[in-house]
Amino acid sequence: MAEVNNYITGTVEANGGKGGPAGYGGNGSYVLLYTDLGELNIAGNINANGGDGGYGGGDSDTVDIYNGYASPFRNKANISLRGGNSTVDGDGGNGGQLLVNTYGGPLLFAGNFNGRGGDAMGAGSSGGDGSQAVFIVNDSSDYGYGEVIGPSDIEISANMDLSGGDGDSGGNAGNINILNNADLSGDVFPPAGRVLLKGYRKFDMSGGDSVANNGGNAGELAAVTDSAYSSIDDGYVVGSIMSSVPMDLSGGDGALAGGQGGYFFMEAEGETYMRDTDATVARNTADLNLSGGNGDVGGDSGGFYIYGYNEARNTGDLNLTGGAGTSQGGAGLFENVEMYSTEDVANLGRIDGNGGNATTDGGNAFNVSMYAGHRTRNVNSMDASGGDAATNGGDGGFVDLFSQGAVTWNTASIDVGGGAGVTRGAIGSLFIDLTDMTDYIDGKL
Repeated sequence: MAEVNNYITGTVEANGGKGGPAGYGGNGSYVLLYTDLGELNIAGNINANGGDGGYGGGDSDTVDIYNGYASPFRNKANISLRGGNSTVDGDGGNGGQLLVNTYGGPLLFAGNFNGRGGDAMGAGSSGGDGSQAVFIVNDSSDYGYGEVIGPSDIEISANMDLSGGDGDSGGNAGNINILNNADLSGDVFPPAGRVLLKGYRKFDMSGGDSVANNGGNAGELAAVTDSAYSSIDDGYVVGSIMSSVPMDLSGGDGALAGGQGGYFFMEAEGETYMRDTDATVARNTADLNLSGGNGDVGGDSGGFYIYGYNEARNTGDLNLTGGAGTSQGGAGLFENVEMYSTEDVANLGRIDGNGGNATTDGGNAFNVSMYAGHRTRNVNSMDASGGDAATNGGDGGFVDLFSQGAVTWNTASIDVGGGAGVTRGAIGSLFIDLTDMTDYIDGKL
């Protein structure tokens, strides 16, 4: 602990010990890095992994980072909180927790993070679950005069692996939660902070694969800038959220059932806004894999949600297909695609959300909703069709595009057809500006 600027350049080792062929890996230890009135700069790697062991891998623990009073936090170090592997016959260890909590100052995270669950070995074994990662910037005050200092930017430009471990049953992936948080107590309205996820890296939050049972479920990415208000019943303009990081949030493959795909959530929503600007927007520009895993029963896909007051925009390709199955295909678009804005919604990326194909029953497709206070614009294809099957095709989904202040602009194909089969799946529904287009398109626009 310190009240001066901290520079950590040496390696921090808090790993669990390695077990022998008939032993268990040890657990990693808790690491606390705390500074109150100065910068915190980390350049030395931090390792708190679970140890490998014959009969089971050890669990990781927690790296807890606290930085107070509007001072910058900068991380260039690699942090590893992975679960230990089983090397003979046992479960994989669970990944740990990464907690980064700062006040006022910018949060800059550029080092890689390995929080993968450990792999398992043997019949009946389970892969370890992936780590949890939390990044928060809170409002603060200056040390001398006590005026409010708003939260600065959160910038993450790192590879992050929170995937579940492989095993007889796959482990579940971990989650990433990012919050730019302001709970103001006075009448000062400082500048808004943003959330920036830089795109030359990759996040892996996929479920672990299964040898004989169920694949693991994928994780969730949630980035929020929506807590901005004060005691005078007013607020200040919250920051934007920008993501250009490709992400794998696919469910793991399984012999019995595929794992469920993950969830991508961005919400830039506060109490005060500036109209017709880029002040509060939410934009994704990267490809995302949110598909269900394959299995005898295909896994259902995850979901995609984005809200920005001035604009909600997606330019990445979104894979929300159901997993392929033998007896049953997984549901496509299972947790839906939702894009909302009080001003404009724009989708420029392809959306693949068909139900999974299967031998017996194809998977159904679920919903796509795009609602704008001004105009919704879609310029790339959407597939919300049912999955094909030898016996029963899956049902098509529901697509609803709506503009409150202008005419919706769609220039791309939209497929809500039923899947092929001896019994074809039911055609879904397509609405544009409250008009039911389904009867005019025979399932595909």
